[in-house]
Amino acid sequence: MLLRCLPLLLAASAAMAQEATPPFTEPEGTLTLETALEIVLAHNPELAALAWESPIAEAETLQAGLRPNPELGVEVENLFLDGGTGSTIRARTIGLAPDGLEAGTSREQTRTGGGVDELDTTLRLSQVFELGGKRAARVNAAKLAESVAAWDYEAARYAIAGDTVAAFTEVLAAREHVAQRAALVALAEKLDAAVGGQVEAGHVSPLDERRARAELERVRIEEAGARATLDRARLRMAALWGSTNPRFESVEGSLDPMPELPALDALFASRAEHPLLKRWDAELARREALVTLEERNAVPDLTVGLGYRASALDGATTRGWSLGTSGFNYSRANEEPDDTLRHSLVLEGSIPLPLFNRNQGSIRAAELRARQAEHQQRAADAAMETALTEWHAAAAAAYERAEALAARVVPELETTSRLTREGYELGKFDLLAVLEADRALTNARLDLTDARIAYHRAIAGIERTAGLALPVAVPDAAQPLDGASAAAEE
Repeated sequence: MLLRCLPLLLAASAAMAQEATPPFTEPEGTLTLETALEIVLAHNPELAALAWESPIAEAETLQAGLRPNPELGVEVENLFLDGGTGSTIRARTIGLAPDGLEAGTSREQTRTGGGVDELDTTLRLSQVFELGGKRAARVNAAKLAESVAAWDYEAARYAIAGDTVAAFTEVLAAREHVAQRAALVALAEKLDAAVGGQVEAGHVSPLDERRARAELERVRIEEAGARATLDRARLRMAALWGSTNPRFESVEGSLDPMPELPALDALFASRAEHPLLKRWDAELARREALVTLEERNAVPDLTVGLGYRASALDGATTRGWSLGTSGFNYSRANEEPDDTLRHSLVLEGSIPLPLFNRNQGSIRAAELRARQAEHQQRAADAAMETALTEWHAAAAAAYERAEALAARVVPELETTSRLTREGYELGKFDLLAVLEADRALTNARLDLTDARIAYHRAIAGIERTAGLALPVAVPDAAQPLDGASAAAEE
């Protein structure tokens, strides 16, 4: 499998995944790595679900920039519950009149009307004015959250691409195992035929024929197991694009030659471009913006209200009586205003007094989360460096093992197996020697295949971890806070 071309293949897949996705058709026949990446990046269920995070973050940014709605209120006073029967005020006085002839007076004042005739009604429109640049800080934090969501998607795309390469490698490895087991079956069939000929000629014991038949059945069982492993690998491959019924039969690729192993120092230098670390840069900036937002939330908001008030004027009836030299006198007078309503404008303003709650707890929590992000960023960087070191060591060990097996072990065992078979046909060796030589050669070839597979797995892990495989789509950086403030105040 030519993983040297992996960055180019993944770059093409990323470009196609960003375009309109055509209707999905389950691949058939032989599957290439490029085709697998295109399908997975376009149809992976996990990636498709994560793609919604960016538009969700954009909608939250839109919401963060909206001003508070004005509030319309109506206030009604003097709404009596007694049906509007009015009220009566009585006052009595006893004393001497100036001429000394009046013995006492009594006055009675009755308020008429009541009910809805004497309501005081106020129609008020109020608006909250956010002070301290809250909206600008809120918009800035939301924009930085957009960047974090975009980097999360990029990191997930790297991970899914790496999983695709790993699954492709597993299918390729299973295919190689099937091919080797099939070759062993063919070899065992030839051996069984040769032993049968030797038995008929009377050169060897019939027990050798039984051993040969048993060996043939054993390798056939192993071939069936290898084919079952291939089916499971194909199923895991298809699951990456959301399918449970893979139609492709095999994959196109080769385990040899093996790509060159990059230097570890170069890998450490390249990891800075990985979207996972870029994500933490954006996350750290977002949490710093949240600190600023909480500090500005400590500034109280001003509420201004403007209203119209209509107040009812009282209608009153005055009654009085007196007893004096002129006898008993009774009087009654009505006082009705010309206009029954008094019209006025109401201007109100209020602002909370930050005596107790100055948002201290939220500010402290935001500051601690910002410091936490610094440690999380260092932990992510250290984990990536550790992963690169482990992948590099695994690749180096697999490369040395594969080179040693290919250069020294397998050729020697191939020669040994060939000479043992020839000697068996000449009667120099028994069948057990032939079977032992074949088994040793089979194990060596399987070890060589596994070493090459391990090397390709390690290379794929290095490319995914170091950020060498996919082009980084840099999300739009959020505006500085001052710029956001200016935009928000427009």
